Amino acid sequence: MNLCGRGPSWEGGARGPESNEIAAHRRCGLRHRRDRRVHAGWRCGRLAWPIRLALSLLCPGYFAGLPLFFLVGAIGLGSFGFFFLVGILFNGLIFGLASYLIRKAMEGQRVARIALTIGMGVWITWGAVYAISWWPRPDHPAPVDLSSPLAGRWNGVLHARRGDRSIALVCHPRADSTLDGYLYVHSWDMGPFENGVYARDSLHFEIVGYHHSAHFDHAKMAMVITVSGMRSEAELRFVSADTTRPAPAPVDLASPLAGRWNGVLPVRSGDRTVVLICHPHTDQALDGWPPR
Repeated sequence: MNLCGRGPSWEGGARGPESNEIAAHRRCGLRHRRDRRVHAGWRCGRLAWPIRLALSLLCPGYFAGLPLFFLVGAIGLGSFGFFFLVGILFNGLIFGLASYLIRKAMEGQRVARIALTIGMGVWITWGAVYAISWWPRPDHPAPVDLSSPLAGRWNGVLHARRGDRSIALVCHPRADSTLDGYLYVHSWDMGPFENGVYARDSLHFEIVGYHHSAHFDHAKMAMVITVSGMRSEAELRFVSADTTRPAPAPVDLASPLAGRWNGVLPVRSGDRTVVLICHPHTDQALDGWPPR
């Protein structure tokens, strides 16, 4: 169930057009993540560790076939499906060779025994090193440095292409110079920080493809947001040392927009009855139920 102003097809409300733009960039950010996943996927680092272990030990062809896959891809013929085809072929060849060496070794051929011992030793060692390096480890983030001038809540204005938007930034600077927190644009939670870092008077973090860089002092902050060649600027001021997530603004029940709206949607097959329920908030954000 989509909320009013949060679906890509919603055009009404105080934040409809901006929400369409945000939703589009969110989809671009997800595609960006998938692209990075494809580039790093040959080592299967994004999969759960039991699957990675099974691929590394039981499917050597996926790794032995990488040189051919990259060679074919360099001339423009590579594809994700071709990668699996090459992996299956090489997997069959490797297991066929292992079966042949096992039969020859059982017949007493010394060369086959030596080749089989070396090959199995290398493969088992590589699998053990791979499994240990990717074994899940508990995440112990550094504590938040509450004495940092960056820690707390910053409010300001984002100068977007379709008009100014309110912005709220809650910073959690950690003792190891990493940065976590929350970012809200017009009461919209933009998602978790990625690759967040900070220094004495600057910070940088990413959110689904958006790059946020800022310089700050004890009272004000100047931020630049870039994505896909586009650039926006924001000015923020320090509000308080509160590092909790901002509470949503209450619904403005006195607004003439609040409530239920009935109407008719003309379509090619005939008119359809639609119902729209609006929850306008006091910060001019809009939630509710879309037409149905």
